[in-house]
Amino acid sequence: MLPRAARGARLLIAAALVGPDEAATRGPANAPVTIVEFSDFQCPSSRKASRAVRELFARHPGKVRWVFKSFPLPFHRQAPLAHEAALAAGEWGLFWEMHDGIFKTQESLDRARLVDLAAGLGIPAADFELVLDSRAFSRAVAREAEEGRSLGVTGTPTFLVNGLRLVGAQPAEALDHVVRRALGLETAAAPDLPAEILLEDPEPAHPLAFGPKEARVVAKVFVDLRSPLGLKAARAAKDVLDRHAGEVRLVFKLLATGIYADSGTAHEAAAAIAKRGAGFFDVWSRIARTQGTIHAGSAAAMASEAGLGEEAAREVEREVRQGAHRALVEADGRLARRLGIKGSPAVVVGGRRLDGLAGIVELGRLLEAGGAGPPGAAAARAGEPIADRDAASRCDPALPPPGLAASAAGISAPPGPPAGPGVPVHDFGAAALGAAVRHVFELRNDGPRPLKVTSVTAPPALEVRRVPREVAPGAAERLEMALITGWASGAIEVSLRLETDDPARPALVFGLRGIVSEEVQVHPAGGLSLRAVAGEAAEAAAELHIEGGEPREASVAGTDVAGLEVVLEPVLPGRRHRLRARLGPRAAVGELRGLVTLRTSHPRVQEVLVPVEAIVLPEIAVTPPVLVVRDPSKPLHVTLESSRGTPFTVRQARSDLPFLRLVPLPAPPGPRQRVEIRVDAGWLPAAAARGEVRLALEGVGEPAGALREVAVPVEWAAGAPR
Repeated sequence: MLPRAARGARLLIAAALVGPDEAATRGPANAPVTIVEFSDFQCPSSRKASRAVRELFARHPGKVRWVFKSFPLPFHRQAPLAHEAALAAGEWGLFWEMHDGIFKTQESLDRARLVDLAAGLGIPAADFELVLDSRAFSRAVAREAEEGRSLGVTGTPTFLVNGLRLVGAQPAEALDHVVRRALGLETAAAPDLPAEILLEDPEPAHPLAFGPKEARVVAKVFVDLRSPLGLKAARAAKDVLDRHAGEVRLVFKLLATGIYADSGTAHEAAAAIAKRGAGFFDVWSRIARTQGTIHAGSAAAMASEAGLGEEAAREVEREVRQGAHRALVEADGRLARRLGIKGSPAVVVGGRRLDGLAGIVELGRLLEAGGAGPPGAAAARAGEPIADRDAASRCDPALPPPGLAASAAGISAPPGPPAGPGVPVHDFGAAALGAAVRHVFELRNDGPRPLKVTSVTAPPALEVRRVPREVAPGAAERLEMALITGWASGAIEVSLRLETDDPARPALVFGLRGIVSEEVQVHPAGGLSLRAVAGEAAEAAAELHIEGGEPREASVAGTDVAGLEVVLEPVLPGRRHRLRARLGPRAAVGELRGLVTLRTSHPRVQEVLVPVEAIVLPEIAVTPPVLVVRDPSKPLHVTLESSRGTPFTVRQARSDLPFLRLVPLPAPPGPRQRVEIRVDAGWLPAAAARGEVRLALEGVGEPAGALREVAVPVEWAAGAPR
């Protein structure tokens, strides 16, 4: 007998028009949790996942609705017909029974086997063969597969649990956690859960989480705070939070990339400071600018600079020494490794990964374009899929066969609007990853009156080295820009926009495009960074890596930084070279910026431009050079004086000796400052003691907002009068 209301030839028409939603759904329509599963009957991981979902139903009766969607993969030749057979069985009200039978015998799913399974369920073989041979449900299977692709599904099984996407055969505990959270029975995510769940967790207790817990979009931003790109990344992330306040929550995950030995300590310091409500983005900027090694003592200094009191700064120092936040930092690092994230920054949102500075900018664009919708809905169509907790837990045509490694150059979205028709664009060919691309455009004014540039808009990775503020009639001025390529590889295109006061030309756009090759890389990205005090030399180093192919030669062609000496030494001949830079003691006080040019025999990347940023600070004379406590009843005084007459102020002071007390002496900025320090005799130890006073100075040649520390030794001789 033919199924339900359909009879004879009408079945062939009705089955092609009536969707399978009712037959392929289990659980009440008004259930608070809906699980949509995209599955492949020939995928072993899908079979495993079906058992987990069945167990979930037993745990939460009446609370879960299961919607099964067909997603046959191209390399499973028997899967399409198997999915059609299950939908056909649904016409007899036996979809789920056929579903279970197919999974039990998925090793052989030819036509004869499918007919036998249907007959075993009581479906007349002749009627079932009629439906199966008509391919009446092929259109429904194709429609569901296309629906999955439009949602970013690439492999099976893929679950959408109330909008949260989980990829791979999830254990019942993982699915149960998601369901319990949806039912309001669970609040925190355990660290051993699948990465996809952790990435959607708003992490209310994480000290570096910003934005409301109920935000429409939760994004995890993996950062190494020590990276030179941190200054730009911090600004870009802060901009996203400011422009989309209330609708996005950013959780910053601390990732030690392995390039900076003190990243772990820096990250623990940031967590300790941020936990106390200090400005995380300011702390991030200070960490990225710090040239020396970050340790517990410097963590306390940063806490003071961030506005925390003396006691709070000591608590920060104590927590860093004791490793109070080490577990958090290590957990963040483990999650990054599970996702295959190695570089900083990287954004993961809606199950997709957006790499580099461009990723943070792209997140802002997705928020602007996404409108209302489930978390990550806009981002689900951009970026690279995140790496699975276990690639073996899913079937995916993008995965290589067992025993083969997958490799592909990642191409990130450009960090600025692409240049349109009529826009001057410089094609730089090929550049090394982590190096720079520099180009000079000519800004010509053919009009009758002066052309004034009123504003400049550039993506974070594009540095404007020189921009004219006014161009006289009939004249031309240089517009110089430099692209730092550490944020992405592959084909890129960025643009710079100038706003002018000319109604006929209100906006001018200039672009750069080319290929950033991963075969030639500069580490760390962003090049050389040097810091020196006037009269002293400074040194820095970077590495040039040439991957793949035959060994290549490399040499120094020159530098445009005055007083900089550079040498290139082979580490692994033809593969790795160490670039050493030394800034001599006669360098002028102030900021120096430029490039070191390297030549290689690589066929595509023959020139590598390594960015150089140096700052030479004026010398600070300290009088007396050592503070000696002789009479505790009398205060100590220390005088600081800039050798170049540069004005400064004393912002903070601290000491590792508990008997010293700083007396604030408010004073306007000037080249000479005096600080008074008093001795608390009640805290004087019986034995001799040595320590130091550390003074944080602002304005002595440092970038705006940055502080410079000066240490003054202190001695207490036991037996002196108290």
